[in-house]
Amino acid sequence: MIYLLTGDNTDEAVLKLQGIRAAFVRKNKAGPIAEIEGTETTDVDVCATIGATSLFSKNRLIVFKRMGSAPALVQQAITDHREALQRSNDIFVFWETDTKSELCVLLKKHATKSQTVDKKIGVETNSPRANVFSAVDRVLERPAFSGMVSAEALQSIGVPDILHAFFWKLKTVFLVAQGEEQALKPFVVRQARMAGRLFGNSTIKEIFFEGIVADAAARKDAKYAREHLERLIFSLEGRQDVI
Repeated sequence: MIYLLTGDNTDEAVLKLQGIRAAFVRKNKAGPIAEIEGTETTDVDVCATIGATSLFSKNRLIVFKRMGSAPALVQQAITDHREALQRSNDIFVFWETDTKSELCVLLKKHATKSQTVDKKIGVETNSPRANVFSAVDRVLERPAFSGMVSAEALQSIGVPDILHAFFWKLKTVFLVAQGEEQALKPFVVRQARMAGRLFGNSTIKEIFFEGIVADAAARKDAKYAREHLERLIFSLEGRQDVI
């Protein structure tokens, strides 16, 4: 089946995609999930992805982003497979920001379901810079709602800012989990313990090192900061020791 999201509101699209992922995981515990960016793929990769099958699950979730901006051969590959995509038991989600592209118009004709993501998400905040730390705390304390939190924060605060703050928070949680809290203020220690007890020491260590990688990659090339932040946040769901 084809599920089409159209519109250029990244924040709302992120929320929709997270909801789709979460619903898919609930129904398909071991179901594979893949994500393809239109400007970073080839027609060979697209054909291979569409034609692949899973040995462990009846269904797959494949998310295609901005394929209307992809090279002509990539768009042609999708066009050639449009009927197979429509008939498939796998779920093919397309998020298209260029609603007037030929590919988007074609997908609308074959989509089982179509939604727009144009409605802006309002954020009330008196201090965006201060609000980043509150947003990060909520992401760690309530991972199931991390998509909404990150969307709010991304809209009111620069992405690099919240990513660096998120990494700083992970570092403090990691230090407290390792018993290295002497240099930290009591309030910071209390907050870190609240977040840390949800995940467990081994998972906190894993998340911290994932944060190191994401932060380093974002500092190297800031244009991918949003992608690194989203991946890090979405990876938290389902990793708690205590829900």
